[in-house]
Amino acid sequence: MNFKGICFVLGYEELVDVAFGRASKKIPAEKVEFVSKTIRKHLSKVTRSWPNLDELPLFYNELINITIDTDELNNALTALKKSEMVIHKLEKTFQKKLRKRLNNDAAYQIRKVYYGRVKATLKRIRRELEFLAESRKRLIEFPEIEDEFTTVIVGLPNVGKSSILQAMTNASPRVEPYPFTTQSMLLGYFEAKHLRYQVIDTPGLLDRPLKERNPIERQAILSLRHLANIVIYIFDPTETCGFTKKEQLNVFQELVKNFNVKVIPLVNKIDLHGEQEGTEFLNSLNLDGFKCSAIGKTGIDELREEIMNCRSSYKE
Repeated sequence: MNFKGICFVLGYEELVDVAFGRASKKIPAEKVEFVSKTIRKHLSKVTRSWPNLDELPLFYNELINITIDTDELNNALTALKKSEMVIHKLEKTFQKKLRKRLNNDAAYQIRKVYYGRVKATLKRIRRELEFLAESRKRLIEFPEIEDEFTTVIVGLPNVGKSSILQAMTNASPRVEPYPFTTQSMLLGYFEAKHLRYQVIDTPGLLDRPLKERNPIERQAILSLRHLANIVIYIFDPTETCGFTKKEQLNVFQELVKNFNVKVIPLVNKIDLHGEQEGTEFLNSLNLDGFKCSAIGKTGIDELREEIMNCRSSYKE
C-alpha cells in the first residue's frame, strides 16, 4: 500500500496566496471564476486523494487508527467538501452581480466583497487544512508492505533488533525507515533460491500487558497480528539493553501465549558474552534457539537458513 499519492495540502495562507496571486494577473472578467476554480480544484484534489479507510487492508486500517484521529480525519474531509460547495455558490452569486452594467469602481467593490467572503470561508477550515497536512506527513511514511513471506523481529528496546535486520538483509537493495516519533519500523529483504523474504523490525516492546501498550508498541503488535509468518524474538543476556533477563522473558512468554505464530528465540550480542554463555542462557530457559552477533554476523547464515526452512514447512 502506497500512501504517497495523498495530495500535498496547502495551508490557509498558501492557498490564498496561490489563488489570489495568480488571479491578479488575469483580466477583471476572469478573476472571480479563476479564484473559485483554483481553490475548488485544490480542495477536491485533496479530498479525493485520501483512501477509503474501510477499503484498506486491516493492517493499514488499524495502523492509521493508532496514528491519527480518524473521526477528526473524516470531519476534516467533510469540511473541505462543504467549503468547496460554498465557494462554488459564491462564484455563481457574484458572477451574476458582475454581469450587470457596472462601472469599474462598482465591479471592483463587488470583487473585493467576493474575495473577503472566500477568504472567510477558507479561514473557517484553517485547522482542518493543518490537520490534513500533518496527517499526510505521517501516512506517506508508512512502510510499503509486500506480499512476501514475512519474518517479524521483536524484543525489548535496544536488544539489537535493527542490527540483526541489517545483518540479515545486507544484500537487499532496499531497507526503508518508517519514522514514528522517536522510534522506527524498518523493512528489509533478502533473496535465496529465487525466493524473496521480507523482514520487519518493530519498535521495542516493554514488559507490560498488551492492553496497556502505547501507540508505538502497538505497531509491533499489529505486525505480529497481521503480517508475521514467523517471529524472531531477540534476547540480550548481557542486559546492556537496560532490561533484565526476567523482563525480556516475560515479554517472550506473553507473545508465545497470545499469538498463534512460530516464535524463534535468538540470543544476540554473543560477541560480548560469548557463545557458550548464550547456549547456557537458552538451556536455562529450556528454549531451542539461535545465537548471533549482528556486528560480526556470526550465526546470521544459520538464521536465514532457519527462515527458509520455516517457509518450506509453512507452505506445506
